[in-house]
Formats: sequence, structure tokens, C-alpha cells
Amino acid sequence: MMLQIEYIIILLAVILFAVLMLKTNLFRRPGLKNKRRPLSLSRTQFGVWTLVIFCSYFYLLSAKKPIDIEGAYSDYEEDGTRIEITKSVGMLLGLSFGTASVAGIVDAIIGNSFSRSTSQIHRWQFLAIMIFVLLIYIRSLFYLQNYPELSVKLLILLGISSCYYLGIKFKLFKT
Repeated sequence: MMLQIEYIIILLAVILFAVLMLKTNLFRRPGLKNKRRPLSLSRTQFGVWTLVIFCSYFYLLSAKKPIDIEGAYSDYEEDGTRIEITKSVGMLLGLSFGTASVAGIVDAIIGNSFSRSTSQIHRWQFLAIMIFVLLIYIRSLFYLQNYPELSVKLLILLGISSCYYLGIKFKLFKT
């Protein structure tokens, strides 16, 4: 069975993401230049959502196999409707970008003088809610065969989780 180009693009994107995560400081907290820094939860969340949304588009292209008259790929379905990017996609990227940006500002202010425990509850809560929403997004993507429109309540839950994470980060900075 021949692999479709969309699946090759998805595989390459996942490999690139893994290489960037493991071999560069793109997803790591700012800190000492000569030491291996821990991963930044907020930067990693932004990277994961970017990867998932990027790969979702190529999955939808392969699942719907839209072809125009000349045989080139287009982003239209066979019935002529477009593969629409939903408001939820924008909200997910916006929330994760905002969280990563504010967390980066706090990390820049804190510098290397602030020691953090990896077992802090706000990190586990932030990670659990992110995984929860991610699983719902992926399940909906496969079920609907289109970008899902997540409920406002679910997006609010993710927003509250991000605010809690950032609020505790600020509180820990002050103490």
C-alpha cells in the first residue's frame, strides 16, 4: 500500500517536533546557557497545539481526498464545501500562545534564581486539562472528519486552567 503524501507530511512534522523538543531550547525554559534546561510546560503546550492543528489539516485532506478538475489538491470537499478552520482552532492557538507568552515573561523576570519543584499541583492540573481537551479534540476530529467546534465551556475550562497556572506562577515568584 502506497503512503499518501499527507501522511508523509504528518510524519515529518512529528519527527521535526520531536527533534526540536529534544535537541534545541525552543521548548525549554530560559536559563543558563551551559546547562540542559527543563522543558517549559507552556511552550510545550503551544507547540503541541500547533502540531496537532497543522497535522489535522493534512489528515482532513487525506480523509476527504479533495481533488479539483486539474487533479491538484484543494481544500474543498467533493461536495464543494470547504474544510473550514473553526473558531475553536483559533481559540486553542490563542490560549496556548497567550499562556506561553505570559509564562515566558514571568520566567524572564524570575531568571535562574527561582527553583521550582516538578510536583507542584498547578503544573499537574494544567497538564491534565490540556490532555483532556486534546483527547476530545482528536476524537471529535476523527468522528466529524472536519475541524471540531469545541464547546465554549470546554474552552473556558482550558482558559481557567491557564489562568490558574499563570496565577500560581506569579504567586510563587512573589514568595
